[in-house]
Amino acid sequence: MNPVQPHNQSFTAMADIVKPTSSASPTDLSQSFDSIKAAGLQDINVDVDASATIAANSTAKSTSNATNVTGSSTSVADVAYNSGLQASLVSTTNIVDVASDAGLSGIATTTGSASASTSAGTASAFAALADASGIQDLDRLTVGGELTGLGKSLNTLSATSESVVGPSNAASELSGKIEGFEGAQMGISSDASLQGLAQFSNTAKAFTSTGAADAEAFAEQLQGADLTGLKVGGEANVVGQATLSNLSTAESVTGAAEAESKMGSLGAEGLVASGATFDLDGSGSGTTLSAAGID
Repeated sequence: MNPVQPHNQSFTAMADIVKPTSSASPTDLSQSFDSIKAAGLQDINVDVDASATIAANSTAKSTSNATNVTGSSTSVADVAYNSGLQASLVSTTNIVDVASDAGLSGIATTTGSASASTSAGTASAFAALADASGIQDLDRLTVGGELTGLGKSLNTLSATSESVVGPSNAASELSGKIEGFEGAQMGISSDASLQGLAQFSNTAKAFTSTGAADAEAFAEQLQGADLTGLKVGGEANVVGQATLSNLSTAESVTGAAEAESKMGSLGAEGLVASGATFDLDGSGSGTTLSAAGID
C-alpha cells in the first residue's frame, strides 16, 4: 500500500470464502475432498501523517460430506490457513507507521467440517487446519498517539464418521498454530489497549455397530498474544487469552472403541510480552497485563 496524504484514513479488507459443500453419491467407493485458504490483508505498507484505522476480516469455511450404502466412504475437509492480516511469504513484511492515533484489528473465523457415512464398509472422516491468526507477521508498528488493537482467531473443526457394518475412523487436527495477535517491536507513544484472543473448538466422533471405532482430536499450539518488545509511552491494558475445547468420542456396539484427545508439546499460552516496557513518560501507573492459557 502506498503512502497516503495527511488526513484521517480507514483501510478495510474482507476475505469471505465459503466453499460449496462437496459430496459424493452412493457407489462402491465414495470420496469427498474440500481444501481452502484465505487472508484478509497481506504485505501492507502504511505510512500516515494523521490518524488511521486498519481492519482486516477473513472468513473461511470448508465442508465435505461423503455417503455410501455398500462400500467405503471417505471425507476430507482441509484449511491450509486463514488470517485477518499476514505476510504472504517468509520474505514479505507488514509495516504500519501512524503519526497520530491508530486502530488496528484483524479477525479470522474458520469452520471445517468433514462427515462420512456408510451402511457396509469403512467410514473415514478427516478435518484439518494448519494455521489461523487474527494478526500475525506484523514486523513494525509505530503510533504517535494512542493505539487500540485487536487480534482474534475463532476456529471450529469437526470430523464425524458412521458405519453400520465396518470400521469407523474420525480425526480432527490442528497441525500448526492458532494465534490471536502477533507483533514484534511495536512502539506506541501514548496509551495502548491490546487484545489477542485464540479460540479453538475441536471435535472427533466415530460410531459403528459392527467393527472398530477410532476417534482422535489433536491441537498442536494456541497463542493468545505474542507482543515481544512492546513499548508503550503511556498506560497500557494488554490481554492475551487462549481457549480450547478438544473432544473425542468413539462408540462400537460389538467391536473395540478408542477415543483420544491430545495437545502438542507447545501447548496453549495466553500472553508473551518479554522485553515489554510501559509508562515510559512516568505519567501514570495504570498498566495491566492479563494472560490466560487453556480456559
